[in-house]
Amino acid sequence: MIFGYPGQTTTRLFNVRDATRSPLGIRVGFRSTKIIIRVQTVRPNEFIRSVTQLPINSRFRNVPTVLRRIHRETIDAFNGECFTLCATGLRGLVEGICADQSVTDGPVKVQAAGGETQIVRKSNLEGKISGLCEKGILTKASTETLHEHRFLGNDAVHELAQPSHTELMLAIEIIEHTLEQLYEIPEKAVTLKEERARRQSRIK
Repeated sequence: MIFGYPGQTTTRLFNVRDATRSPLGIRVGFRSTKIIIRVQTVRPNEFIRSVTQLPINSRFRNVPTVLRRIHRETIDAFNGECFTLCATGLRGLVEGICADQSVTDGPVKVQAAGGETQIVRKSNLEGKISGLCEKGILTKASTETLHEHRFLGNDAVHELAQPSHTELMLAIEIIEHTLEQLYEIPEKAVTLKEERARRQSRIK
């Protein structure tokens, strides 16, 4: 990122037609090309925008189409630094996983009027996440982690709170591992079994 005067945003055009190094000292491996560099500056006490860009996970070949779409839009929101929308997208992914796995409710602990703890079935996202564990789709540890995505989404939707860059990075990594565990690993296991059987048949 290049900086100029506080508050200034300009676009500079460098012609590198006959050069292998731009005026900024950046080596380029092509000719007859123009590079547009946007000069973005910050005012005093203003945070510098993050330059972290997450790629779209191309390994998701068996993840349902709708979940891949929500995942892509969530990553786009993160890369565009729309962090509130990104948190909403993460919550939507958890909702989508529950719907795809036909989980509509689950056991939730609630505080009774007398102070005792009771287990009731709820059809909200909290109940659905617990239902993933109840049906053996995910482990208890994994579902406890998904509740953090629920909290992030609730804060974003109901309180318009903006989660931090670090929170979202971790949440995205976790949800991608969950998608891998639910949809990719089983298919890879089937493929591994078939390849092993094919190898053994050739030996016989």
